[in-house]
Amino acid sequence: MATLRKQIVSIFVSAICVLAQAQSELPLYHAATLYSYGNAVQLYPEGFVLKRGQALTIDGKAETSLPADQDSAKVLLTNIDGASAKETVKIICTRPGDFPKGRRALVLCIGESTTETINPDPKTGSFDDGWNWVSMMKAISLGHGIKISCLGTNTMKDADLQACYTAHGGWSSYTYLNWPCAAKMDPGAPWHFFNSEAMWYALGLQGVTGKDFAKEAWQHDLMVRTPFGKYPVDEHPSLLEFAKSVSGRYGYPVLSGSVQEWAYALAKNPINEFYSLSAAREGTCAFSLDAYLERYRTLDDSGRRLQCASENPAGERVRGKDGKYYRIGTRIVSQALLKKVSVCRPDYVVVNVGINDGDSASSVEATAGSLQSLLSCFPGIPTAHFVMRWPGACFPEAWAPSYLPRQYSVNGNNARVMAIMANLSGRLEGRDDISLLDVWHCQSPVSQHQEKFRDGVLDCSINDVHTGYYGQMSAARQVLGWLYYQLKDRQ
Repeated sequence: MATLRKQIVSIFVSAICVLAQAQSELPLYHAATLYSYGNAVQLYPEGFVLKRGQALTIDGKAETSLPADQDSAKVLLTNIDGASAKETVKIICTRPGDFPKGRRALVLCIGESTTETINPDPKTGSFDDGWNWVSMMKAISLGHGIKISCLGTNTMKDADLQACYTAHGGWSSYTYLNWPCAAKMDPGAPWHFFNSEAMWYALGLQGVTGKDFAKEAWQHDLMVRTPFGKYPVDEHPSLLEFAKSVSGRYGYPVLSGSVQEWAYALAKNPINEFYSLSAAREGTCAFSLDAYLERYRTLDDSGRRLQCASENPAGERVRGKDGKYYRIGTRIVSQALLKKVSVCRPDYVVVNVGINDGDSASSVEATAGSLQSLLSCFPGIPTAHFVMRWPGACFPEAWAPSYLPRQYSVNGNNARVMAIMANLSGRLEGRDDISLLDVWHCQSPVSQHQEKFRDGVLDCSINDVHTGYYGQMSAARQVLGWLYYQLKDRQ
């Protein structure tokens, strides 16, 4: 790090001398509360970058470390043109010994591709310390002797760690909230996702509004707020064409009759584990935790696995080890699934959704409202949300020779994500049941999905929007710090 400091100081001295500009106030993307479980918290300047063209250092370096034994810390952000600003960062530290022994945490983990990606330790190729933020958080807690159970429908095949999650790459908040399947208002979405035009007619919005889809802003916002199944679908060529293209593939039903019958079959057997047709028809969204439990329950509400001798245990009524009776999920159709899936009513929920909202055609206001609605679907359960930053460093050369990172800059996606999160933060002000975790500012910038470690150099310059092992570890530490704080605060 001594060499790194010299390099980055040299860069800034040269830039300031050439530009000879006076110090001025620097606009920043402000940090929120950070969590610790006794570990120092790393901060990176990339998290504070707010506008295109900014290239920052933090305390004159490429990173800084905040001790866990202080409630707050001041850091200095400096741009390449010499403009600077001070930022005060709040830290909440809860050590494993700060709450009574024996407290459990049943944590439902929901996410997008940054949750379902698999990242080994790039230097060893090992998965022993986890492969995503969920499993990493579980591995750290095991080292502390704290019982955390990660709940969900999926995990890495043949994983030694028991860490489950439910995740879908490419899904936006409104996809989880209102759709039985993949749907995204983004021209770059995969072809088997519902696109904007097909979404309009599948939601029945031509019949509701009397308008054809014309790519207008109000139409995108109305789609964000409308659950699939609330209105009859419109018979339109674009919807029929989409249904034909995915018929019997990617989890979609076979199109054998009318498009209305196909849409009803999709709603009754959704790909989205949380989708509920009755919720869509009766309420303001289609997301249902109860529907999820009905389909996938494998544990009693103390987190212990249900036992059933049937080859197909789906729907069986059994007694849990807590003495209560439960029905095994209707989609748990084999003993293998009964052992693999880990689902019960959670004590806590962590949602990692948001990067795909940055590509949506809906307004910032409507998209933030969608996230707010999604996070409000767990009444009575403390819920946390975070979003990960795109990889890259402000000064890739400052990380040489040990790292080969890509360049970080504000693009359309992360500019929108920051705007959405600022709006969401305002919407949730005063609520103590939902926490917005600030992974953005402490996520390692020299971490890249598919990164390669060769000859002592970590090559994380690949053109991929997903973080790698170290970025995932950054998220795991924030989630675990928040969970320990919740465990301490729980009466």
